Amino acid sequence: MRFRAFHITIAWPPHSTTVSVILSFLYVLGYCAASPQPISVSQTSEFLGYDGLWSSISIRVGSPEQWLSVIPSTVTQETWVIGPSGCDGTLACQNLRGGLFSANASTSFQNLGPYELGSDQQNDGGLVADYGFDTIALSDEVSVPVQTVAILNTTDFWLGEFGLGVQESRFNGTLNHPSYLSSLVQTSGNIPSHSYGYTAGAHYRTSGVVDYTL
Repeated sequence: MRFRAFHITIAWPPHSTTVSVILSFLYVLGYCAASPQPISVSQTSEFLGYDGLWSSISIRVGSPEQWLSVIPSTVTQETWVIGPSGCDGTLACQNLRGGLFSANASTSFQNLGPYELGSDQQNDGGLVADYGFDTIALSDEVSVPVQTVAILNTTDFWLGEFGLGVQESRFNGTLNHPSYLSSLVQTSGNIPSHSYGYTAGAHYRTSGVVDYTL
């Protein structure tokens, strides 16, 4: 935020109109200074995927933080991560799938149990994930607790996803939980709106650019 200097001359004694204008000006100036600004999500240098080279972003899940590479998704409002059973135990598999999330290693994970990935239009009610709530951080400054996390212990989805939807997630038929984007706007006030922008880099260029802004 950049500010410009202003010079205000006030006649004395001031008229009520003058005071009103000055107070309005100070209110607007203070509001602009306090308004949340867009944030940039850290990108990775990796282009992942077995069906193409997709640019990924870096998120941190759990306590202590587990760093994962995922791709943005406009289909779901949830964060999907790859679980330990989604790999064969080799480091190569772990790296190719953007890292693995271990719920047992996170002290802030709240288990909800298995649920179908209903937000996936191609799922047809068949794919089940282990759901829970946990802290998801985008940076040292931006961290939101109690967020929906779906752990995929399968190879049906090769990479995890960071959902950009704004629908609430429902568990046990009654519990409605806000999405990460909605939490950033309405709960923590980290960003001014539900808007986002995404620019994917090209893997064949020497310096691919990946920019993801909320």
